[in-house]
Amino acid sequence: MSTDSPRPFCLEQKAEQGQNTGVLKSTRWFVVLVMGLFLLPAGRLFAADPGSGGEEPVRCPVPDEATLLAEKAVVGQVRIQVGDIFDPEAPGERNKAFKLVNRLHANTRPRVVENLLLFRSGDPYDPRKLSESERLLRAQKFFYDAKVRPVSYCGGAVDVEVAVRDVWTLSVTAAFSRSGGENNTTFEIQDTNLLGTGKDVTIGRRQDFDRTSQVYTYRDRSVAGTHGRLELWYADNSDGNFKVFDLNQPFYSLDTRWAAGLRVRTDDRFDRLFRLGKATDRFRRQQDFIEGFYGFSRGLRNGYAWRWLGGVTYVDDHFLKADEGLPLHKLPRDHKLVYPWVGFDWMQDDYQKVTNFNQLSRTEDLYLGRRLSGRIGYSTKSLGADRNGPVYSLKLEDGANLGKHGLVLANADLSGRASGGVRENVEVNFGLRYFRRTFGQHLFTVQASGTWTDNLDGDRQILLGGDNGLRGYPLRYQEGDRRFLLSLEQRFYTSWHIFKLVHVGAAVFADIGRAWFPDNPKANPGVDRALRDVGLGLRLGSSRSSKGALVHLDVAFPLDGPSSIKSVQWLVTSKESF
Repeated sequence: MSTDSPRPFCLEQKAEQGQNTGVLKSTRWFVVLVMGLFLLPAGRLFAADPGSGGEEPVRCPVPDEATLLAEKAVVGQVRIQVGDIFDPEAPGERNKAFKLVNRLHANTRPRVVENLLLFRSGDPYDPRKLSESERLLRAQKFFYDAKVRPVSYCGGAVDVEVAVRDVWTLSVTAAFSRSGGENNTTFEIQDTNLLGTGKDVTIGRRQDFDRTSQVYTYRDRSVAGTHGRLELWYADNSDGNFKVFDLNQPFYSLDTRWAAGLRVRTDDRFDRLFRLGKATDRFRRQQDFIEGFYGFSRGLRNGYAWRWLGGVTYVDDHFLKADEGLPLHKLPRDHKLVYPWVGFDWMQDDYQKVTNFNQLSRTEDLYLGRRLSGRIGYSTKSLGADRNGPVYSLKLEDGANLGKHGLVLANADLSGRASGGVRENVEVNFGLRYFRRTFGQHLFTVQASGTWTDNLDGDRQILLGGDNGLRGYPLRYQEGDRRFLLSLEQRFYTSWHIFKLVHVGAAVFADIGRAWFPDNPKANPGVDRALRDVGLGLRLGSSRSSKGALVHLDVAFPLDGPSSIKSVQWLVTSKESF
């Protein structure tokens, strides 16, 4: 059963509620954004104060959960409180600059919060739904934290307080990152909570090792006040374009009874193959992908949820020679798959709230339950595919809290297909992570992962380097059809909160890993062995921005590299976790 029980919480202060064609295409987006920026302060200035016009309601003591359930209590009044970015009653947050930020920021509208809740006034009181609603709120990037708790019990009705704290969501970002000896730059304008509506709009320009992109995205997490989700994505790239349309209602809670969706994606780009961090082949890839699905469930029963799904997938990958650039040794084989499929998802209700784990000074919802999901389909020429054969995938997650001895999380997955009795594009991955508190509330971690493949498609590679875990080496350095990586890291969480804006952490780490072909030792000339590195770095986490990702500032030292690589690797990256 879930260990995620609500904690006592009280808000002391009530809150107030590159190319010319690319430029032309972005004009309408830009106008909308400018209007939004203009209206943002106005929306805040003229918004009604939800905390005014009424006296504080009388609160009756709340008995324990067993009593509430035995008396068949119902949910009474649901009181939503949206906290400002800065709390004017908190020490260090009372200056004029912080007050101005609060004034300029359009707080999340109470209706947005209400739409995410799994209960309504008049529903039977269920503490599990309060806990899960709290997790759903905390998963939104525009909230720093969320608390849902019963506050009063009178006449068989439980009044519930929903308290969230906003973060600043409008950002103009000029960012630089470096990993594996390569630089990435980003310039974008994004609002992850446009005018407090929960909508996410982004316009940006990104440049990385592969391409330069002019990106436009729109995400709606609550279509028409439902749990439906919409994502629109268009990227005008230096080597093609990328488009996504995704409309779906997922299994958004453990007790959700149905899910459905449609996803359409087109991708036209130039891809490259790598050896020792250098590109060796270049080709053009054109992909069309369409998938529709429907799923149903009987909901959460005895601590578990069973979901059954069915759908149809169409994927067409077409490869062409590049007009210029690197030579091509072998053009990947086209493949066109059309297959109906059935799938399942079996999930245990087991969450634990933690702090200072993968984030800095933020409450996290850690999944410790067992989860097994999979699907199997059959691609057939009768539906337009270029081959007959099964297509399959399977995924397993599990976790265990060992008390004072730490915590373990494990995962494994399998995917592939077959045609004419021959295995194709088979990939097996596993991961094992161990965490244990050290030096008080600091954290020591051991993370091991591995990959095994068989008969991969010609456009795919298994690579290891500075961009995916082997921090002391260039990106995409080793290749193979096998990969293993072991990382040890001591994390430190400080109490430093610079200018009440940025939390600070640190890490000392060591990595050892290898990618290889058992039958081809010449694939990684000079480095066909396990490679090691050590390093240290800082972690910076914003406490006031929806850009909640951690900035990693690392310096890593390769211990086994040849003289051709640098003896010191500097890394500046942004990641979702420590």
